[in-house]
Amino acid sequence: MNTVDILLGLDNSVLEVNNTKEMEIKRLSKAAGKPFIVKLQGVPAKRFTKIVDGISDKNGIRTDKAYDANVNLITIGMVDPSMKDKALLDKFECSTPGELVEKLFKPSEIGALGDAITELSGFGGDNTVAEVKN
Repeated sequence: MNTVDILLGLDNSVLEVNNTKEMEIKRLSKAAGKPFIVKLQGVPAKRFTKIVDGISDKNGIRTDKAYDANVNLITIGMVDPSMKDKALLDKFECSTPGELVEKLFKPSEIGALGDAITELSGFGGDNTVAEVKN
């Protein structure tokens, strides 16, 4: 069986990437007295690359740009709770979803959530492609 036959035999739904993941924010769980679980999903590739464009230069990764990229990824990739929820924006007196992200989460949490969304978006460090040795 060749690769064309393999592709023809696939169900189209397996190509639709809609990965999700749940993560507990331990600091907020402790504050709430119950588990605070957020649900994350991947961001489409074109949108992802626009968000992370410019985070590195000839000197390496620019932490200010990486932080901003993570905040933007969270505003899009966090589906529960949505950072666009009007009630949450009003409750925490935030005018933008990014401002809400920064108010709710500590920098280390923003980094961890951004990393998880990056991986869900297909840009993680796993070895999904392997070299075949003959």
